[in-house]
Amino acid sequence: MCGLFGWVSFDRSLSADDADAARRATGVLAHRGPDHQGEWMDERVYMGHRRLNIIDLSAAANQPMQDATGRYRFIFNGEIYNYLELRQELAGQGVPFRTQSDSEVFLAALITWGTAALTRVDGMFAAALHDRQTGEHLLMRDPLGQKPLYYAALPRGVLYASELRALLTLPDPRWTIHQDAFLRFLLLGYYSRSESPITDVHKLLPGHVLRVRGGEARLERYWDSRPGESVAEVTETAALDEVDHLLEESCLRSMRADVPYGVLLSGGLDSTLIASYCRRAHPDLRAISVAMGERDFDESDKAAQVCASLKIADAHRVTMDDASVVGALQDVLTTSDEPHADPGFVNARFLAKAARQHMVVALAGARATP
Repeated sequence: MCGLFGWVSFDRSLSADDADAARRATGVLAHRGPDHQGEWMDERVYMGHRRLNIIDLSAAANQPMQDATGRYRFIFNGEIYNYLELRQELAGQGVPFRTQSDSEVFLAALITWGTAALTRVDGMFAAALHDRQTGEHLLMRDPLGQKPLYYAALPRGVLYASELRALLTLPDPRWTIHQDAFLRFLLLGYYSRSESPITDVHKLLPGHVLRVRGGEARLERYWDSRPGESVAEVTETAALDEVDHLLEESCLRSMRADVPYGVLLSGGLDSTLIASYCRRAHPDLRAISVAMGERDFDESDKAAQVCASLKIADAHRVTMDDASVVGALQDVLTTSDEPHADPGFVNARFLAKAARQHMVVALAGARATP
């Protein structure tokens, strides 16, 4: 998990005070990327990045990243799971690489294939690409919206960040609560689609690109989840074999990391399947599970049985009691950009914090918070 902050000015050059404000806004995201803060700016553009080291831990893989010609600047939050396959294809076309990072592969893919690259990458991402030659600035979000990206397209320019709190540090513009959106939140229990709690601030929709050029910002859709008209004719055996292949491939790719990794294991079907595929590929797999203070809600014995069955030796168990719930709830209230009515965020926060003592990357049987 990394953090992005960017500023594209339409009406004036960015001043030293603007740079300081942008630097502070980027620093607000330090909890997303504790390993490095980087920046690049020219007369009208600022791009800031907070990095969490996962793939290629060297300084050469820090961001903002640039291509060999110096034409492009790139910042990225997320992970590209098929970066090794894409790297091999791009290298075969003569594209040089100086790092082992998925970030550089993503940048090279965008330069080589344009936004068509977004349908070829297998991963989760929020990213920004600046073309110094044309002045075009692209914001991109993965097809399912797993990584967050807030933006404000204003008459004076475009501001964007991985978290709303980074934008709110800026003294100008003067942000106000979006009252109509708040009323809809009270009805739904969440902020839907592109809405945020703040007027003029939107969430970039999943599967979309925001193209900023010539003082204008245009939203474009690059991915559509609707199925085609043709229906695949497959047998039940063939379908099960395909699911088995996809799960195995997904787990293998997701475990590509240069830092400790593991699984969040509840003992349920989803996390047990993931643990099984991961254990098959990596004998030194780590696992962490939660024991609830109230026995009626405790599934830790099931998780222990799974670990024993799969022979996962490096297994850890943490206990979540009333005090843990209060502490995790306070963390959620402190770090959440927008309110939501899903109590599962409290459990997820507690487990993620506990897991960080043993691993940097964790696979789970349910979608985690971005």
